[in-house]
Amino acid sequence: MKNKSAVFGSKGIIFFALPTLAAVGLTLTGCKSGAEESVPIPPDHGGEQGLEPGNLDLPKDTAAAKDALNGWYANAKSSLDQRMEWYRSAKFGCFVHWGPYSRLESRWNGTAYNGYAEHIQRMAKIPAAVYKEQAVKEFNPSQFNAGVWMDQVQAAGMKYFVITAKHHDGFALWPSAYTPAAGYPSYGAGQSGYDIRMTKFPQNRDLMMELRDAARARGIKFGFYYSHAFDWEHPYAPGNDWDDFSRITNWASGRNPGGDSRANYGGDAWWKDAVYQDFLPVANNYVKDKAIKQVQELIDKYEPDIMWFDTPHKLPLYQNIAIAKAVRTHAKGADIVINGRLASWTDTALGAVQLGDYENSGDRAAFLFPLEGDWESIPTTNESYGRLE
Repeated sequence: MKNKSAVFGSKGIIFFALPTLAAVGLTLTGCKSGAEESVPIPPDHGGEQGLEPGNLDLPKDTAAAKDALNGWYANAKSSLDQRMEWYRSAKFGCFVHWGPYSRLESRWNGTAYNGYAEHIQRMAKIPAAVYKEQAVKEFNPSQFNAGVWMDQVQAAGMKYFVITAKHHDGFALWPSAYTPAAGYPSYGAGQSGYDIRMTKFPQNRDLMMELRDAARARGIKFGFYYSHAFDWEHPYAPGNDWDDFSRITNWASGRNPGGDSRANYGGDAWWKDAVYQDFLPVANNYVKDKAIKQVQELIDKYEPDIMWFDTPHKLPLYQNIAIAKAVRTHAKGADIVINGRLASWTDTALGAVQLGDYENSGDRAAFLFPLEGDWESIPTTNESYGRLE
């Protein structure tokens, strides 16, 4: 094996902190040379992030995979080198988790939780309606200054910046036209959507646009993390198994799959459980009506350079492929770099395919292992993307 500077990039590992941020990480990128030997991926490499390839479990999985290979994905591969040119030279970026969870600092009702601070809603099992009142509505980053952030990103030598436009809590940091109608647990009469408009932040400002403009003014590439699979606010999405959505969804179980109690609610591949077959069309509605529309809205409005997805193992493969297709076939999507945690599979007939543009390692420094081809690693220094006591 080559020395670490050759494998993991010449800049080394630097933890970079910004004032006013509760969650900041770094990203390292690389490109494997022909001289570097292949190193087996260790078994404890971070599969909880969904790094393992998906399976063609359902007929719709196979159909979607064939559609990709015979059409839009084949076309996208022809422009891969052009799309990845800036990424391959960037090497070092800033990955920010920021939202209503940041102000909670991994504490709820006097109890400190260990783990991902941005997962406080899941760890403390906070009902969506309560989270809205005590976290979302109180979110008010009044001292936010995009220029200050990007000055520090630039000073650190970082070449690209990724912000959590929507994390697992389902909250959008921009004013979105595609959020559920009134009547969901997190909503009240007359609410426009589960987004920045619910907060105390001035309604005449756009956090995402300010960050994008500040980044581009400094020559920094800009993009979004979007939690496409987990959405703890949406009753049609996997992950929230502590709220009872039965009065809204009207499907058999009433408890959503894909959460911490998945052993009781459908298992790791809930779409193969007979009890959860009626959740498939429910999840289709979430993907079609919120996830895809919000992703396309982000592309239309902000024209990102990169889109970052996560936890694809919470959805059947064909739904992940649908989101990848929505990006790549968008009028402004051909040049957008897509990370490696959206849609991939290994199949005897259709081969091993990664629909993203590069591979991701896991979230922790222990999972910073060599990968084939273009890659990215996002190691944390405290087992979290937020402040822990």
